[in-house]
Amino acid sequence: MPSSRYETKVRNTFPHLDQWGQRFRTPFVPEPGSELAEDDTDWQWTPVSQVAFLGMGAARDHLQAVRVHVEADEFFPFAQQTLLRAAILAAAQAVWVLAPDDRKERLQRARTFALENLKQHLAFLRDVQALSPTPHAATDAVERHAAQRRAELADLRAAAGQGSLPLNATDVIQQAVLATWGSREMATEARVEWRRGSGAAHGLPWSLLGRQETRQAGAADAHGIATFHAGGSIDALANSYLCAHGLLANAFKLLDRRGTRP
Repeated sequence: MPSSRYETKVRNTFPHLDQWGQRFRTPFVPEPGSELAEDDTDWQWTPVSQVAFLGMGAARDHLQAVRVHVEADEFFPFAQQTLLRAAILAAAQAVWVLAPDDRKERLQRARTFALENLKQHLAFLRDVQALSPTPHAATDAVERHAAQRRAELADLRAAAGQGSLPLNATDVIQQAVLATWGSREMATEARVEWRRGSGAAHGLPWSLLGRQETRQAGAADAHGIATFHAGGSIDALANSYLCAHGLLANAFKLLDRRGTRP
């Protein structure tokens, strides 16, 4: 039986994960004449609909991984916060791109994501190239192609007067939460969960502080240094989990609305 109201809330979302998992078994294609069908003509190499759908798939994937831990009754001080950090950002990405009613704003946001995608892909490819003692033709061809697309996209953004502002994950989360719940307090709370998850992903000890599962194991020494034990629980992950779930639920609503012909 569920041990707390937090566990009940988390477990009540599991049927949604099953339903969403079924949707990811087939590609998402917006209906002809829909807003997203028109949006997708802007930059065919990374269509707006796919920016959203990829983020939604990543968010569901990470939430499902946490579900596996919950159902196995396995909890960790760092790992689940790291998974939920990724789920929050991925779901927020989809909401951030889909939420604006202004088509120009949706296109600008999708281009910003697409440029970041190319930037990170190129960084990866160049590290892969550096590993090889001799040139690798296929990898070099992919690197040239990605560089070409990045230059083309930069030109498109410049022609639209978009400038060169980079993708800012914290702003994406802030704006996605405002679009979902309309609450600045909740936006701040989401940033807190995002930052805690980022701390966990980097193994930073402060991410464990202030939780019931982190307890001082003995008296402090003369310098005030003490040993602590840290653990995990469903209560520790519930807020981050429900934040990511709520963002993903809104992303599906927006995807269906924008992707359906009026």
